[in-house]
Amino acid sequence: MRKIFFSDLDGTLLNDEKQITPATRKALDAWMDAGNIFVFSSGRPTGSVKQVATAEKMNHENFYIVGFNGSEIFHPASGKTLLHKALSIEDATRVFEIATKLGVYVHAYNQNDQILIPREGEEIDFYHRSIHLESVVLPDYPLGLTEGPTKCLGINLENQGKLESLAEAIQAEMGDRICCLKSNPFLLEIFNKSAGKGQAVKDMAEMFHVSLHNTLAAGDEQNDISMLEAAGTGIAMCNGNPIVKASADVVTTLDNNHDGLLPWVT
Repeated sequence: MRKIFFSDLDGTLLNDEKQITPATRKALDAWMDAGNIFVFSSGRPTGSVKQVATAEKMNHENFYIVGFNGSEIFHPASGKTLLHKALSIEDATRVFEIATKLGVYVHAYNQNDQILIPREGEEIDFYHRSIHLESVVLPDYPLGLTEGPTKCLGINLENQGKLESLAEAIQAEMGDRICCLKSNPFLLEIFNKSAGKGQAVKDMAEMFHVSLHNTLAAGDEQNDISMLEAAGTGIAMCNGNPIVKASADVVTTLDNNHDGLLPWVT
């Protein structure tokens, strides 16, 4: 029966050179040729995931992208966005106010693959090392927002406790509408609670009339947990966060540099 495989990118499907290894890529092509669906599911902006897909020549009809931690579902072969869930301007504004009070840098994203930043600085310089999208300074941020951003992102490069404090403050005030999860020690993902990687698993399974039992998901970080728990088979990378391993059905034997996912797509 048809299956859907959802895979995180960094630390999971991609090796440390940010590439899919040849053996895994060959298996992915065979997986999709057999009628199964393969999904890049990432916290990255959809535009950044598209760049990875282009570099890897992922243009199969059965290939899809889940970006922004499940806030957007995109089909590259048709160029169509199948699902989009954004924050409201009001909630994004309040997030920025709370972050400013706590001394945490926060930026947002629009639907034109742009990063909307309050200022230049070390945070956006750090982010641009891996995410190569245009950034636009909004001097009156967040008043310059003209649409609800797909997500916001908090960045703190020194005192990591500040990200936890920001998450706690946002959840205390807007926890019925907003979800906060760390995608690595320096980044706090802030997105619509109706989204999330786990919800994207359910959304796509429903779209394609695939039983959740026939879905698989693989990841390595905190923002992958909902996806691993929602899928029929949740796969944690052996190089992943211990809390992710504890949430998975299985843990890979090999890491992301040594075709760790290969047994699951063959």
